[in-house]
Formats: sequence, structure tokens, C-alpha cells
Amino acid sequence: MNYQEAQRRPDENVTYPSEPSMGSQKPKTKEPVTQIQRDSVITREDVPNPLFRFTSSLIFLLPILFVAGVYYGIINP
Repeated sequence: MNYQEAQRRPDENVTYPSEPSMGSQKPKTKEPVTQIQRDSVITREDVPNPLFRFTSSLIFLLPILFVAGVYYGIINP
């Protein structure tokens, strides 16, 4: 097979490893999921509203940034 044929059909030149690497091995047997594990999964309904998270982060960070700005002389009250 020449270079131009390989360019048209690249899937024939792909080589896949026969065994996965050491870091990506999956367990051979799957353990059943217990009721406690099923109940402890965090779902989208469990997480607060994104607007609430953004607002609470701003309320927490703005006073700290204001004090740091006054301290370093960026803000002159």
C-alpha cells in the first residue's frame, strides 16, 4: 500500500494496543451497588442554583478584595 492509498483509508493503518496500560486497567468483576452508595450520589437537584452560588461567592469575595485593595493602596477611601 502506498502513501496516497493510506491517506484515503487511514483506518487500515491504525494499530491498537493488545493490552491496556497499567494505569487504565478496569476491574475484572463488578461489585453490586449498595443502597448507601445509591443514596449518596449527588444529583443536579442536590446542588444549589447556579445564580445562588455565583451571588454567594461574590458576597463572600468582595469584602476581602475591598480590604486587600485598601491595604495595597489600589482603593483610596
